[in-house]
Amino acid sequence: MIQQSRFLNYQSLFLLCIFAMACSPKTSQNTSNSKEEMRPPNEQEVPLDNSGEKEIFTILTDPPRFAACEDQGLEKQALIECAETRLITYAHRQRRYPQEAASEGIEGKVIIKVVVNEDGSLSDPTLSGVTHYGLGEAALKVLDGMPKWVPGKHNGKVVKAYGKIPVSFYLE
Repeated sequence: MIQQSRFLNYQSLFLLCIFAMACSPKTSQNTSNSKEEMRPPNEQEVPLDNSGEKEIFTILTDPPRFAACEDQGLEKQALIECAETRLITYAHRQRRYPQEAASEGIEGKVIIKVVVNEDGSLSDPTLSGVTHYGLGEAALKVLDGMPKWVPGKHNGKVVKAYGKIPVSFYLE
């Protein structure tokens, strides 16, 4: 019994060491002093993807938002919440419930994922959620005439980023 307990203690200690090594930050053996390594993180260039295009950011210091509350002098979090509320209101007013879906009693939410470009224009929409019975096409029509967004920023620099537009279809 004592031998088995001692074995479990060694096994626990071994696993703890493995876990600690896996979680510790990796250090580089490269000690070169190139300009890029010396550049502070907020001054690094926007990374490029494999095609040479600018990377589309998913995590930002300032995410892109629907431009509807900019003139209200709100704090950052209140500005984001205001923009989300106005976006949902805009999408609700612009959407047209497809007759086919309404007659079949189909309800649901379509999420449109878009790229918000550096100039605030939207491109490359993709759909998820309930997209059958014409709901996907109806949701995409919400983009027609949508005003430009406030583009996302990462460390003070305007970048391409993803945005989401929820479009709800519920029978009243």
